[in-house]
Amino acid sequence: MDDRSNSGQPAAENNCALGADSIAPELRAKKRKGKPNRTEYLQHLEVNFPPPTSLPAPSMPEAEPVPEAPVPVHIDYPHLRTKLSDQGLPFRAKFNQAQTAQVIGVSDRTVRDWTNEGKMPCCRYPSGRPYYTPGNIENLLIECERPRPRKAAK
Repeated sequence: MDDRSNSGQPAAENNCALGADSIAPELRAKKRKGKPNRTEYLQHLEVNFPPPTSLPAPSMPEAEPVPEAPVPVHIDYPHLRTKLSDQGLPFRAKFNQAQTAQVIGVSDRTVRDWTNEGKMPCCRYPSGRPYYTPGNIENLLIECERPRPRKAAK
């Protein structure tokens, strides 16, 4: 049999024929240039951690006495709740323009105009769309109930 390896190439040209043990360590080191890898880098570091010390236990502040349960603040919106119950609508934390218009009994366009004119305060979502709180609607309903003074005839 001639000097050919399993791959069909002569043994001198086949790199696999030479085992990793047959290459001298200094030649293997020269083969790779540049930064050492992480493992080599960490092996050369000397890590000197300080000896562990016992820390004092953290002191907890004295707990203040818990006051009695506060009386819940109940904000009732009697005008709004009456309107909602009359129309069979649920109470909400936020109302959009259409819902507000339905509760008040005007068109969506009227609510939008009142909002733009500053007659009806509103809050706005980050997108810019308005919404109305129960307090906004309640104040408007109260304002609408007040009798307006008539202008004197000329």
